[in-house]
Amino acid sequence: MNQPDTPTQNPAPLEQQYVIFQIDGEDYGVAVTDVLKIVNLAEVVPIPNSPDYLVGFLNLSGSVIPLVDLEVKFGLQRGEEQRQEKKVIVIDNQESAFGILVDTVSEVLTTTADKVNQAPDAVMQKLGQNFLQGVIVLSEESQEEKTAEDQQQGENQRIVLVLQAKNLLSEHEKQQISEQQAPPSVEQTQN
Repeated sequence: MNQPDTPTQNPAPLEQQYVIFQIDGEDYGVAVTDVLKIVNLAEVVPIPNSPDYLVGFLNLSGSVIPLVDLEVKFGLQRGEEQRQEKKVIVIDNQESAFGILVDTVSEVLTTTADKVNQAPDAVMQKLGQNFLQGVIVLSEESQEEKTAEDQQQGENQRIVLVLQAKNLLSEHEKQQISEQQAPPSVEQTQN
């Protein structure tokens, strides 16, 4: 008895999740697996004579972590409207944790690895190849009725720059941060 021919099935691409956040109105993402937690910005202890992108130290449940401003690190322009209620995404960097300062955190995006495209050369040069994993082009929910012309023009699409969180700080920058003297705790400096 002959078996009917069944097409070979390719395994479904693995799903990945990204925390999507905004800086200066632009969308960025980092892998959920790199994120320890997301917190509201609390009191930061500034670090004298530190690099501009290093905002200071943040007390996070008794642990003192450095806080990095990606807006400064990436050389972005500050928008006219600055949000007072910024968020901190705490990144697990294997040997230590650090926080990144962002304007807002909007969602956790689930997508497949094949949806992360290589970034254009101009973007790679601006941000640096070590920082950027790729880009995800998202269609807005109203895309169902989108015409082919709209698709070509990119209307109703969002572009998310996917960052390699563990590469946001170079080895040299990690060394600079470790050389800064971290205060014993933020609370003790207030006395």
